[in-house]
Parts: sequence; C-alpha cells; structure tokens
Amino acid sequence: MNSMELSNYLERVRLGRKVTQEEFVDGIVSLRQYQRYRSGECEIPYEKLQQFADKLGIPSKKLLNEFEQEKHRQLKLINDLYNAVVNRNRSEAKRLQSLINQEVLIEEETKLHYDHALILYEYLEKKTTRDLAISRLLELVNYPKVLKQSYFTDIEVLILSTILELDRDGTYAQLLEHLSKLYDDEERILSSGTDFVHAVILMRLSKKHGERQNYNDVIGFCNLGIKRGIYYK
Repeated sequence: MNSMELSNYLERVRLGRKVTQEEFVDGIVSLRQYQRYRSGECEIPYEKLQQFADKLGIPSKKLLNEFEQEKHRQLKLINDLYNAVVNRNRSEAKRLQSLINQEVLIEEETKLHYDHALILYEYLEKKTTRDLAISRLLELVNYPKVLKQSYFTDIEVLILSTILELDRDGTYAQLLEHLSKLYDDEERILSSGTDFVHAVILMRLSKKHGERQNYNDVIGFCNLGIKRGIYYK
C-alpha cells in the first residue's frame, strides 16, 4: 500500500476530526517520522496504522475500506471536472472545482490529473496563452525525460496527447509517433481506472494522423476507439 497516499487520507480524516497534527502523532511517532510517511520515504507499519486509527476513533479495517472508497470518489470527481472542462461547461466546472481540496487529494496520479484539468481550463477560458499552457504541461510530466520510460500511466499519456493537441507548428511532432507506438503494446499503458481517457487519446491521435494524411493510421485508431467503446458499453 502506498504510504504517501494513505498518509494523505489520514490527514483528510484528521482535519475532519479537528485533531491537530501534534495530537495525532503524540505517543505513536515523532512529527518528523510522520512527515517521512507523508513524503513516501518509508511505509507505515500496520501497528502504527492501528494506533493512528485509534486516535481517530475509527477501526483500522473500516479506515482502510473507507480509504479505498475515497480514492475512487476523488478520481470520479476529477474525471467529472475534466469532462466539464473539455465540454466547456463553465458552471459545472466551477461547481466541481469548489468541491475539491487539492491539499487532501490522496493519489499522486489524481493530483496530476487535477493539475492537468486546471491548466486546460485556464487555456480554454483564455486566462493563459497556448505557449504557457504547453510549457506548464511539459513541466507537469517532466518532458522530455518522461519519454524514456518503458511504461506510462494513462493520465501521463492523456497529458502528452493534450500537448500534441495544442501544438500548432509541429514542435512536438515526435509525440505523435511515440504515443502511436504505445498502442502497439497497450500493456505499457497502466490504467488509473478511467475508461474515457483512451477515447480522448485515440480521438486526438486519429485527428493528428488525419492532418498528416496518414489515413491508414486514422482508420486503425478509429477502429481501436470503436472496439474500446463497445467494451466499455
């Protein structure tokens, strides 16, 4: 279990219980050690987790179950925000954003997705320039170092496809080839549990191949999108 994610959830519950961080760790670990858990430097031993759960007045098994449910809830909330952004549903995007406390997002991948949605939202609302949006997205995924990876999360691929979508002058043309090759071996793309991500990515790849008149690739990616759509349905 990811210690950083679990610590983020403990922080969320701690804040909700109105317990100070000093009170929370007292008699269990030092504040410095707790920060190590939060940064992912080391794992939280189960006996320590039980003690933290006792401090919160929640059985440890129930805490772990709620932890998993909260991860799914947060992921759905960020997915809904992203959908509202790309569909330019301003009122819904604003409403969803008001429900999200970035400080207590559990998964790092969910945080990444959230930051991506905000950058895209600011660009679509003309609050930032295209070049600045691309620059921020590049920094978000540590480009070009990210391309050296053998495996990618689907959110990383989604962000790279957004860069490709925003690219108007072919500066990041290599991304089209790189992302296209990932779908030759889809096991290299690790799922976050977000079904719609691939539909968006495949649409963008089809569009870019169409712009370059690579029509066999357009048909190939459209067929893959249809296949996935049928599966999700």
